[in-house]
Amino acid sequence: MLVQLSTTAALTIALMSATSAFAQNNVAPIGVMGLFNAENPTTVTLDTAALAALGCSVRRSGAIGAAQGDIGIEQPNQFVLLACETSVLSDMSLRAHLAELAPSSEALAVLEGDLFDFPVQGAESVISDRQYVFKISYYNNDDIDTRDTDLSALTAKAEAIEDTYITEAFVGVNHALGMATPDEVVMLYYDDAETGDRFRNANSDFLSEIGVFNATHLISTVYYVGQAEN
Repeated sequence: MLVQLSTTAALTIALMSATSAFAQNNVAPIGVMGLFNAENPTTVTLDTAALAALGCSVRRSGAIGAAQGDIGIEQPNQFVLLACETSVLSDMSLRAHLAELAPSSEALAVLEGDLFDFPVQGAESVISDRQYVFKISYYNNDDIDTRDTDLSALTAKAEAIEDTYITEAFVGVNHALGMATPDEVVMLYYDDAETGDRFRNANSDFLSEIGVFNATHLISTVYYVGQAEN
């Protein structure tokens, strides 16, 4: 069943920064995040020939059930994260195949950049049971040193909290279609919705700290919540 969240506190999540992500990885594939309005959001149907032509494989896909924030596009109900061999949006011939990728869906926005994975040792949760959250952000860049310091402190604090989220992937965005180019997409998950609820209900002070971070360092951001089918 698709997870539905409605409160602001339920969608306020701390996420790793571009600086932290790049420091942990040397070589990365190209990540392409598609945001769709689909006829049936819980079933992702992609054209295999288009995927092959793009040189991409599906990393995660699923339905979006709730959102907080505004980045100037219609709210999507489905997402697809692809891992690609090369840039899609910077190549006109490859961009043409995007229109063929999801024939039963309308592409609202496509974001592309280096894709970084964060393997978690001992992770045993079933993907379809997880509560996924991903955040798209525009940074104001007023004080990047303080931003990195603040984010490192929040990340360290989050790691010590019971039932905390797991950061799965990060895309350092450098191309976009359908919206102004944001700085990053960060995807995280809880093992299940109940774990996410416990984390949020028990850590209101920590969530308030995240709100202060967002107000200080972001121009705008959106959080999407849902479930992956694979």
